[in-house]
Amino acid sequence: MENIGIVCFAACYLLALVPEGLRKVRPSGWNVPMEIGLLLAGVAAHSAFLYYRIQVYERLPLSSQQDWVLVVAWVFACLTLVQLSIRRERCFSGPLVVWVLILTGVARFVAGPETYAYLPASRTWGMVHGVSMLLATISILLGFLSGIMYLIKAASLKKPGRKHPLAKRLPSLEWLYYANRHSRKFTAVMLGLGVLSGLVLFRFAELAGDKTSLWKDGLIVGTMALLAWYLVSLLVGHFWRRSHEGHQVAYRTIAGFLALCLLFLLAFCTEHRHNRAVEPRQPLEIPASSESEGGLR
Repeated sequence: MENIGIVCFAACYLLALVPEGLRKVRPSGWNVPMEIGLLLAGVAAHSAFLYYRIQVYERLPLSSQQDWVLVVAWVFACLTLVQLSIRRERCFSGPLVVWVLILTGVARFVAGPETYAYLPASRTWGMVHGVSMLLATISILLGFLSGIMYLIKAASLKKPGRKHPLAKRLPSLEWLYYANRHSRKFTAVMLGLGVLSGLVLFRFAELAGDKTSLWKDGLIVGTMALLAWYLVSLLVGHFWRRSHEGHQVAYRTIAGFLALCLLFLLAFCTEHRHNRAVEPRQPLEIPASSESEGGLR
């Protein structure tokens, strides 16, 4: 049932690429409305799927890696729909739709459905951690896209005779430059909040009896390293202004995206995905020794 739901909204997103491609080859007044309709159908099906998961599993859609990646894909789908509705003539929805499809594929075939820790004391901090890391991921992905678009736009303006097909539909260099800068600042703040809340969750796990070492979890160490890199990058960019600063900012956002990909690999391939994962409302098992002592009494 759940696989059918994922296939339904993924198919809508995939079909939305057809009018996007036709708009470049054979422009027509129906291309944009058709793409908006398909994206709207995909977002509606996607939203219904997330609501179904909430009702069936009685948990927020940030309680597992699969839910988390699906929420990121849903946010990008909504951004694509808004961007296409506002900027019909100068929209760049194609790359965003491709991102939605990639994230949906990751959620279906790579991300695990196992739930994270469900301790009452850590519920609020778990939500803070999930939301902050979700926003940091979205900011990194948006920064990566704006960095790529900045380099394409700059190359097209430098060589007018060899303009990229997407260059005339992209925002201005100034807009893309500030989008890159603000995305890096926002990412650093959200990563800092995510690391702080993650350390609090780790402390709750220790109090619950989990003796796993903090520094043996590659994902936690990698997230801290990514936060340190963003902080150092922001400090260097603030005190050391150079020519072609826009290109440097774009390269840094692209490097941040590559680091995020490494973190995803750590999350999907290491034991962090199973670390402290328990089912919601799972009753605690009474040790056999306690039962025998109770029976003797």
